[in-house]
Amino acid sequence: MNEFKEGVPTQQGTVRCLEKGVAMPALLTNWKNFCEGTAEFDKSHFLALFHQDYDEEALAQLLRFFDRSDQLIKRISRFRAAWHRRRKRETLLSEIEACALAMKDLVEKSVAFEAFGERDLMALTNRVTPIVTGSVADFEQAAQADWPNREKQVVLGDYFDEKWSVHGPIMDALLEAFYGAANSYDLQWYLGAPLMDTTVDFEHFLRLWEAGYDTALTEVHLLLIRVSD
Repeated sequence: MNEFKEGVPTQQGTVRCLEKGVAMPALLTNWKNFCEGTAEFDKSHFLALFHQDYDEEALAQLLRFFDRSDQLIKRISRFRAAWHRRRKRETLLSEIEACALAMKDLVEKSVAFEAFGERDLMALTNRVTPIVTGSVADFEQAAQADWPNREKQVVLGDYFDEKWSVHGPIMDALLEAFYGAANSYDLQWYLGAPLMDTTVDFEHFLRLWEAGYDTALTEVHLLLIRVSD
């Protein structure tokens, strides 16, 4: 399981990105200039944009370049609260609750399998049993398997890539920042959902992630594991 590399808070409240070594105030200035067209950056420059908490006013400034910014603000705030609870193990789910959420998430996203004619993945969705495992080795083997777990993610990625209602360099950079928030495409989709033409409910995944769970699909089970730091 890959926990994202959080920025390091300093005594002055500045957050420095471990990957880039860019102080967050500078990164915010870069973002403003990039969105206004007065500076050019590769989208990867903004991977750490959401590695710290912002108040609503700061988020409004960050996201003023996008439609539905109010909805984006709510999702980012919700994600950051979930991130803190995940780190502190403040959200508890029973194994039954976790398994139920994992299946709801899989079923929600199975619209992609149906749309792309992925009958084998649809069949798996209808027959797998969710189960919590304590074996990191078993989980990692399932998570890294080309079939079915990686194939599932490829299909989902292709499907949701077609659903973005906004396109262009600024949108690409925002999506990169959303991915960098937790090194997760599932959470990128959650954060960016207001800019997506879909009715898929990504909240199931966020609640599961918030409680510290990761999932991997096999031909028999939807495996869940509680991630330890």
